[in-house]
Amino acid sequence: ASDDVVITVTEFLNAYAVTFNIDMSLETVDGEGVRISGLADTLIAMSDDDANGIYTVTVDLFEGDHTYNFRNDWSYESGDSLGACASGDYGNDRSVTVVDADVVLDTVCWELCVACPVDIYGCTDPSAANYDPNATIDDGSCLSYPAIIPEGVIVINEIHYNPSSDQGNDDNYEFLELYNTSDAEVDLSFTLFTEGINHVFEYGTTISAGGYLVLAKDSSSYSSSIEWESGSLGNDGEDILLANGVDSTTIDFVDYDDGGDWPSSPDGDGPTLELINPSLDNAQPESWAASAGYGSPGSLNSFNLSNEDEVLSATEFILHNNYPNPFNPTTTISFILPNESFVSIFIIDMLGRMVKVLANGERMNGYQKVIWDGTNDKGLVVAAGVYLYKIQAGEFVQTKKMVLLK
Repeated sequence: ASDDVVITVTEFLNAYAVTFNIDMSLETVDGEGVRISGLADTLIAMSDDDANGIYTVTVDLFEGDHTYNFRNDWSYESGDSLGACASGDYGNDRSVTVVDADVVLDTVCWELCVACPVDIYGCTDPSAANYDPNATIDDGSCLSYPAIIPEGVIVINEIHYNPSSDQGNDDNYEFLELYNTSDAEVDLSFTLFTEGINHVFEYGTTISAGGYLVLAKDSSSYSSSIEWESGSLGNDGEDILLANGVDSTTIDFVDYDDGGDWPSSPDGDGPTLELINPSLDNAQPESWAASAGYGSPGSLNSFNLSNEDEVLSATEFILHNNYPNPFNPTTTISFILPNESFVSIFIIDMLGRMVKVLANGERMNGYQKVIWDGTNDKGLVVAAGVYLYKIQAGEFVQTKKMVLLK
């Protein structure tokens, strides 16, 4: 009789490469290192070739279900820790099903069914200016937003949008100048330009009372300037918007143009656009003039300098429109006196009732301004609506209209 032929089941099965990965970065690897038991007659060593704490090995396995366990030296993983992914006769194994393809298994954490948790340090306070939604551990770096800056406090005071070829190209010499109209330092931290150019002011950026701050496309062209992050000033006109970071409310907005009633020489002839006076409404083209030379970044506008004597020697009373208008909560009322005068300024509602006396005393000749904060003589906030401001200086009397928003 012929010899019997013995055929094992595995001769009809295909073997596939299965790659196992385990993250040991949170563990101390001991003695014999990291190994796999249950897939062969002996323990299979794993290696961390990249030295990143992730141990890996590729094993040829036949199709079907397999159970295995990772070992650290001779220690098994705990079935209690594995929980949902625990299997096998002893309840502390893992399992893998091999089908008809090679496979790389997801990296798992020692004694977990999933990847190791990653500690990301940062600010975890959602109300903070530098909140990091990916942070898992607060590192004490949270920064508070500064006080909201109302309109009219920081104004766009000078714009150099199309330098002449004699000075250089736009990329090197474009700039914007901001001016602080208030008598206190203003914190610009996290305020941002969202139209025209793109820039967020870093934490700790301030502008002194009555001071200037210059932003440039190339900060090396202007001393003490800040280089904006991206964008350019359009040669044909542009919207420029500066906003508070905490609530996106407007601090100042200018929509300049290179034609119409706007000065034309700043469009490539050399001068900048200069605000005639920071108290004027910079949304109006008549509030702007062409500068002398290439402008006055970081200092009093050249138009103001050249007209200082004219202002001081004015022969008639000039009342400017309040700015901003409409406003909330403050607005500035400015005027020019031809000589020292007793000046009275009243806020009146549309029924003719006195709301507040803003000024009632002697004023020097020249440029003057007062600020109304939307309160009455008792310090109470008044209702939104239309109000009149009336000024009397000697024989001069004039009334204008303004709108308080809420």
